Amino acid sequence: LREIPIGLDGNFSHEGFLHRVNSDLDNDFGNLVQRTLTMIGNYFGGAIDAPGEETAEDAAIRTEFDELKARVFDHYEACALNKALEEIWAYIGRVNKYLADRQPWIMAKDPALRPRLGRVLLQAAAAIRGASYLAYPVMPRSVDKVWGFLGEAAGPAGVRWEAIDFGGFGPGRKVGAPQALFPRVALKDFLATS
Repeated sequence: LREIPIGLDGNFSHEGFLHRVNSDLDNDFGNLVQRTLTMIGNYFGGAIDAPGEETAEDAAIRTEFDELKARVFDHYEACALNKALEEIWAYIGRVNKYLADRQPWIMAKDPALRPRLGRVLLQAAAAIRGASYLAYPVMPRSVDKVWGFLGEAAGPAGVRWEAIDFGGFGPGRKVGAPQALFPRVALKDFLATS
């Protein structure tokens, strides 16, 4: 869906397909989910109760989601699934960079930075919840798993589009231990089974 626009010709290759699985799904999205929720589990026992105040950098992750939601809705309405997915994955890349720049694994070594660490991980978890919801129309089973890891009482199918917001994941939410969503696949193994 990311490679081929609906209604137009496109190129398909096994190599390109596996690149999407290993790069976009495993490295970008799966890794973001895995490391964020693992850090919340390791550093906060699975629930962040008292995060620090939101800084301008933190707020940018929230406001970018609000803008992203509107753009993705328009793409879905136009059946431009490839464009919707490009937008969602650009945001996922931004959240990965936000985490890498803040280095929560370093912050965790300083007890004085615990509120700041909590805020950074809370923003990342809220971004995961929002971005996964936006991807739900094209990957429902994977998003159901992500929402289960996030401790959501109901799946994304029960949340109306206009009701999804960044603040839906707040302090005190107990997250579960994540499992690998998208195992890496080697081309030779893939071709041997197809």
